[in-house]
Amino acid sequence: MKKQIELNVDRDFSGVFNVLIDFLKQEYKLLFKTLILFASLPLIVLAIFNTIYFNGMTQSLTSIFAHRTPGAAPNDVPVMMYLYVFTFICYFMITGLSFSYLILYNEKGSGNFTHLDVWYRFVSRIGKMIGFQLIAVVLMIFGFILLIIPGIYVMIPLVFIMMVALVENKGLGDSLSRCFDIIKNNWWVTFGLVIVVGIIVNILSSVFSLPSAAYIMVSAFFGASSNTQESGLILPGLFSLIAVFGSYLLSSVSALLIGIQYYNLVEKKDKLSLFNKVDKLGESNE
Repeated sequence: MKKQIELNVDRDFSGVFNVLIDFLKQEYKLLFKTLILFASLPLIVLAIFNTIYFNGMTQSLTSIFAHRTPGAAPNDVPVMMYLYVFTFICYFMITGLSFSYLILYNEKGSGNFTHLDVWYRFVSRIGKMIGFQLIAVVLMIFGFILLIIPGIYVMIPLVFIMMVALVENKGLGDSLSRCFDIIKNNWWVTFGLVIVVGIIVNILSSVFSLPSAAYIMVSAFFGASSNTQESGLILPGLFSLIAVFGSYLLSSVSALLIGIQYYNLVEKKDKLSLFNKVDKLGESNE
């Protein structure tokens, strides 16, 4: 029987990392199965648009290596728009599903829920999460427009906006206030956690992108013929699929870290586990 990891615990910097590692060791099979099952379609679509976009980039680089004036592919602008849209969709789904998984784990315990339970929890608040996340993105952009430092300051509390929507089901104003409230006096620790895990995830994700990047450079340098370029979309498409699936599945690690830190901050703020123990003690005495 799997040992349940308590999430509502006051932890320090290293404690959060240790819980993240223990959680991944225990739950990676069902977690990644759930992510692949429900997020595969948008990830595949994103990989297709990646392939189209980078094929145009390869042609442009080929022109440079051949000492000709490079020209942008005619569909660059619409393809980039689709890339931005599906990048947001994939990020939203991986993050939301990872949060939903973590929440059910905390509520029901390890092994007491299925991938369908995760999906139902995710879609139950999907409208609220989309709206809140878009508003959070706008606030972050506005902060960065003002100055870099305000943008970073606003970004860290707002990474919890989807967790607050899923767990506490508050309105927009209360959810924004809650994000800033729980992080009070713990901004720097949270910033450090997000940055360190972000760096690790990005380094590991770059490994999955190496085949695609190498293919683009080699194809551009040797200047493949037009017939070869058309038939050669299968190979870059496969490389793009590997890069997209690898990087986005790894991004779930960042989402899990944010979720674990959310429970940590809530415990520091509200002492929920202490009150639960007192309630259980009172019930046992009765």
